[in-house]
Amino acid sequence: MNRQNDTKSGILPMIVATATLLDKEGTLAKLSSTGITPPTANTDLALYLVVQGAAVGSYADVMAIYPERNVRVRINGTCAKGDTLILDTGADLGKVCTLGAATGRLFSPGIAEEAGADEQMVLMRPFPRYLNPESAPTAFVSAAPAATGATNTTPYGFTTAAQADAIRANVNEIRAVLVAKGLMS
Repeated sequence: MNRQNDTKSGILPMIVATATLLDKEGTLAKLSSTGITPPTANTDLALYLVVQGAAVGSYADVMAIYPERNVRVRINGTCAKGDTLILDTGADLGKVCTLGAATGRLFSPGIAEEAGADEQMVLMRPFPRYLNPESAPTAFVSAAPAATGATNTTPYGFTTAAQADAIRANVNEIRAVLVAKGLMS
């Protein structure tokens, strides 16, 4: 039995706005169990483009974003063609911005297909996915072990206690970084 005859593409009318979407045309929104709403975090799956905003309880027109069709979205800041776009934060949720130095888990709705300026409706190729960019490298604070070699006579070991202590400090610091990055517990 073919159950694909009741699916829709394009603009989806008659979706209830559960938060105000007035003047939000060109921004991204997310679907909730009760209707369409602006995202509340830059990790939300904002997979719908607001085509026609609406007041709370009224019907908004939205369109699902998908890779086969580029869309225009409102950008905060500037972008260059080919930039990875992410969902913006704070008062600009629903808009997109460039990845820049952002770190942590982020929702990226797509890639800029043209250069854009602040508040412009920039052309974007939807490629929705989560990103988890690394933070800046962690500076190593432990002193490097002394270059003095280990003894080669009985008892084998280090020529100074400082050399052994530096190796212990380095290993402990490496472990702390691996734990903080979730690579070890």
